[in-house]
Amino acid sequence: MTLALKRSLLTVAIGVGCVGVVMDVRPAAAISLTWTLSGFNFVDGTTAVGSFDYDADTNTYSNISIIVDNPIPANGVPGYSFPSVFTDSDIFFGDSSSLVLGPDNNLFDQFFDIPLTNAGGTIGVIANYGDNFGDGVRQTTGTISAVGVPVPAPPGVLGLLLSGALAARKSRRAVSIAPNAAV
Repeated sequence: MTLALKRSLLTVAIGVGCVGVVMDVRPAAAISLTWTLSGFNFVDGTTAVGSFDYDADTNTYSNISIIVDNPIPANGVPGYSFPSVFTDSDIFFGDSSSLVLGPDNNLFDQFFDIPLTNAGGTIGVIANYGDNFGDGVRQTTGTISAVGVPVPAPPGVLGLLLSGALAARKSRRAVSIAPNAAV
């Protein structure tokens, strides 16, 4: 097998590999962000603390761990059970603009100033807690925050870059060989 044939076969193999990588266009994996509550202090002394995960690509809430508590329960909404611990099973409604938790007679909801995304950041919130039957609801404001995670480039982009680099190398090599061939 001649050297030229070996180089041609190697070039074809690399080209086929690059095309295969370019054709592998899988979407980047969705990443769920953990949003943390901050500053949820109601005028009656009730506070809400905790966090939840939200994936904007799938509109899915998970890992909800929020506690609504008042050190003097008598100051809170009558009939509200303190402390109230909210988890995934307590979701009454949730989308990118709000999260409503409502186990038993207790209610805790959050309405976000802007829709949640996978980019993270700090978002203002209007929050309510109270009785599901409307006997008493208290409102406050706070924020939620999450740190965004960069999404890796899909494999197809990497293959395209590799193909371009190999093509540039080949053209530079052809230019450098051409002057020597004329001598």
